[in-house]
Amino acid sequence: MNVALTINHKKPEFWELAKKFLAKEDAVLAKIINQYHGEILVSKGDAFVTLARSIAGQQISIKAADAIWNRLEVLAKDVTAENILSINDEEFRCAGFSAQKASYMRNISHYFIKNKSFIGTWQNEDDDAIINALTSIKGVGRWPLRCFLFSIYSSQMCCRWMTLVY
Repeated sequence: MNVALTINHKKPEFWELAKKFLAKEDAVLAKIINQYHGEILVSKGDAFVTLARSIAGQQISIKAADAIWNRLEVLAKDVTAENILSINDEEFRCAGFSAQKASYMRNISHYFIKNKSFIGTWQNEDDDAIINALTSIKGVGRWPLRCFLFSIYSSQMCCRWMTLVY
């Protein structure tokens, strides 16, 4: 599976403003932004998969994240909240997930199953409501939410949210 960076997709309206803001606020992101100047993040189009992939890839290299994600896709067949919950501890471990990261994957799965009506209205919700709801999930912190909101939502929401992060 390819890394979520590509130059073959349409650049979002907010892209240049977001890059400028993030580069100014975060030295590590500035280096990454400069290294991949012509590339853009693209959404996988599914909120659960986007957040799950962000959690799976936390604190590991892109190559390692892709490897464990590929193994997860084999186990789950279709990566959905319901299918994640059918994976046992040993299967998660064999796929490369720590016990803690497997529990985080289950936490977001339970959340998405229990909160379908809220998730369906995120586009109409206040930014704070979304941030508060998602950070209430054990294992979901600000970094995966930056990636998540950046790839899922509109330019206005992303730009407003970035000011809350910093």
